[in-house]
Amino acid sequence: MGNSYKWLKHRDGPPADKLMTPADALIYLRESTLTVVPLLPEHMTVQLLPPAPNRDPFDEMLLAQAAYLDARLLTRDVALLDHPIALSA
Repeated sequence: MGNSYKWLKHRDGPPADKLMTPADALIYLRESTLTVVPLLPEHMTVQLLPPAPNRDPFDEMLLAQAAYLDARLLTRDVALLDHPIALSA
C-alpha cells in the first residue's frame, strides 16, 4: 500500500483492498450522474448551527458547504453523524 493510502489504516469500514482507488473513484464520478461541487469561499460564510460536533476544520468546511447549498452531507464519519446536516452513508 503506497503512501497515498496511509489514511486507510485510520478509518472504519471495509478493508483497504475492497475500497476504490482515487483513480477509480474519479472514473466512477465521471460516468455517474453525481455532481462534484467545488469548495468556494462563499460556502464558508454560513453560520453553522449547531456548530460542528468536533474541532476538525475540514469537517466544519464540509458541513458549512452543505448548509450553504441547502444540502445534506453524506458521510461515514461517526464524529459527524450527530449533526442534523449529516446523513449516514
